[in-house]
Amino acid sequence: MSPAPMEQSPKAEGWSREALQKELAGRKEDELKEMARRLVKSTDGMKEMISDLDVEKQSLQQENAQLNQTISLMMTELRKLNIGADNTVEPRLDEGPLDFVGRFWEQVKPRDNTYLVNENVGEIKKPVPGE
Repeated sequence: MSPAPMEQSPKAEGWSREALQKELAGRKEDELKEMARRLVKSTDGMKEMISDLDVEKQSLQQENAQLNQTISLMMTELRKLNIGADNTVEPRLDEGPLDFVGRFWEQVKPRDNTYLVNENVGEIKKPVPGE
């Protein structure tokens, strides 16, 4: 049995009692019982969904409270550290400015101990002492 489509009136509030009675007046008893059974099933499903959403809402509120408490704790602990521009250390390099140039040159310097494997690939041989 497929449910016959009910056409809703243009009112935004929904169906009026008279409109529902008029719409359902021509229906058979079996069809009305089937509609009632589907309505009960739908309302039970909606009630279950609402209870699940309430449980989820409570867990989210608890998680929110815990996160806010953690953030507050972290902010109070950070205030104790008194981090500001006055007491921070100027960053320093671990190497001198020319050390980088030396390291970079070792990577890109022209080499004479290479041979061509094919037109696209070249290989570097280990340097042999005495050559």
